[in-house]
Amino acid sequence: MRSQVIRIMPIRTDTKSVQLYYDFLFQFQMTRMYQLQFTQEGFFEKLQNALGNGPSYKWTDSDRARFLAVWPMIEEAFHKSYEDCLHITAADALVVLLAKYTIDQIGQMQFWALARIFQAFRKELYTLSFAESSVKAAQVQPKKVLQTA
Repeated sequence: MRSQVIRIMPIRTDTKSVQLYYDFLFQFQMTRMYQLQFTQEGFFEKLQNALGNGPSYKWTDSDRARFLAVWPMIEEAFHKSYEDCLHITAADALVVLLAKYTIDQIGQMQFWALARIFQAFRKELYTLSFAESSVKAAQVQPKKVLQTA
């Protein structure tokens, strides 16, 4: 069965939502993945740099497989730590973590350890999340993630 998808593109403007949409289109061309969604302009380029890639590096099948092997744990650890209390995505938070850890180091972590690391980066994540908001970071607390056997 064949199908055709027609994408209606918004007119390019300086609004954040349109810029993020065009960033996503570029990101998809480079990664061929829909899983990564950023709320901050330029964060895909930061991700590429943190992974040791140039901004226009096209991911290979093995790059995607390597990333997707750890992505579900990253996403779940972020959501368990900050479920609905931050205005950023797990992809945004990952970029913050990659300033200190490599993707391979993160992939070697156990889930509860990664959740605690997300909590240790609370200040940076709050700053990123509430930069454009009137909500004070001190008003939001991460959920406690306990180690389970």
